[in-house]
Amino acid sequence: MADGVRRFEVLRAAGAVSWLTCLASLAPLWLALPACAGPASHPPDLGDCSGVDGSCGAPGVSAGGVGPAVDGGVAAGGCAVSALDSLCAQCENAQCCTPLAACATDVDCENLSSCEENCLGSTACIAACERQSPKGIAGLDVFTICIQAKCIVCSQSGVGDPCDQVASGCNPGLSCGGLGCTKPCARATDCAGLGASGGNALNLPNACVEIAGAGERCAPGCSVDADCTAFPGAFCFATTSVDGLAVRVCTSTPDAGAD
Repeated sequence: MADGVRRFEVLRAAGAVSWLTCLASLAPLWLALPACAGPASHPPDLGDCSGVDGSCGAPGVSAGGVGPAVDGGVAAGGCAVSALDSLCAQCENAQCCTPLAACATDVDCENLSSCEENCLGSTACIAACERQSPKGIAGLDVFTICIQAKCIVCSQSGVGDPCDQVASGCNPGLSCGGLGCTKPCARATDCAGLGASGGNALNLPNACVEIAGAGERCAPGCSVDADCTAFPGAFCFATTSVDGLAVRVCTSTPDAGAD
C-alpha cells in the first residue's frame, strides 16, 4: 500500500495521472496525433471568474538537463513532442516514452491510473483501485520509477507554484511568498514558470503585478477561482500587470484570515 501512495504522489506532482488517462483515450491513434493537448490557453480577459478549469498534460521534449531540446516532432519510442508543453511533460515524453506508451495502451494500467487520480491520496481508496486493477500495478510503477529517476523537474516548484513558507521548496532564486513561489519582476517574461508555455503548475500564465507592501512581484496566473485553491483564502482577480497587460492572478481576499 505504501507503494501505491508513493506512486500517486509522484504522478500527482508530475501531472501524469490525467495525462495517462487522456493519452489512453486516443489509442490506437496516439502515435500519429499530438496526443492529448494541454489545457486550452486562457486569455487575460476581464470576464467573470466562474467555471472549472481542466488540465491534461501533453507530451513534449526533454528538459531539466536530461536531454536535447526539440521544437517539435516525435521522441524516441514514438511520443509526440512539443516545446510548448510543461517542462515535466517534455521530460516524461522524451525520457520515459516507453513506459508511458506501454501504460497508456494497457487497459489495466490506464484504469489504475484513472482510479488512483480520484483517490486524492486516500490509502483505502488506492488499495481498492489496486484490487480492481492488479495487472496495472507493475506498468504504472515502471512509469513512476522512470519519472523519479529521470525527471527531477516534475517535483520542482517554479514561479507561481504552491510552496511551504517554512520549508519553501521553491527553486533557487525564488522565495516563497504568501501566494506561491515568486521573485521581483519588471515584465511578464520575468515570471516564466515550469508549466506549458512558461506558465505555472496549472499551465496558466503568471504575471508581474504590483503587490502592496512587496513591490513588483510575480504572481500565479489563473482563469477561475478554482485555479487558486492551492492558495488558502485566495481568489482569481482581474487586474492590469506592471507591463500594461490585462491579466488574472490569484490574490488574497481583503478579509482573508479575519473572520
